Amino acid sequence: MYLLNWVNIGITFVVITVLFGTIFSVLPDARIRVRDILGGALFTAFLFMLGRYLIALYMQFSAPASAYGAAGSVIILLLWVYYSAAILYFGAEFTKAYAEKYGNGITPAPYAVRIVNQEIQL
Repeated sequence: MYLLNWVNIGITFVVITVLFGTIFSVLPDARIRVRDILGGALFTAFLFMLGRYLIALYMQFSAPASAYGAAGSVIILLLWVYYSAAILYFGAEFTKAYAEKYGNGITPAPYAVRIVNQEIQL
């Protein structure tokens, strides 16, 4: 039984790592090495799984429904969405820093558009 639980956690970790790796490679208009993406995806998947575990512990031991009534589940859901978004952004920044320090860096794709912010005085 414990072996199946560990296999389930391992498969979930691999699937989430592939998901974050796909997000980090497809969404930006940049070319990044797969090795650099894999490092960031592993780190992001670890943080994602850790957050999932901690929120499950909170739900198990604190019983938010008794404190907030029916709105407790909505509050937990909003907390989970906020945490997931923060982890995604933090993982993208970690991937960028990892690629610049240990890899070849990040180069713009040929179809990328350069955006320049200028302050214009009227």
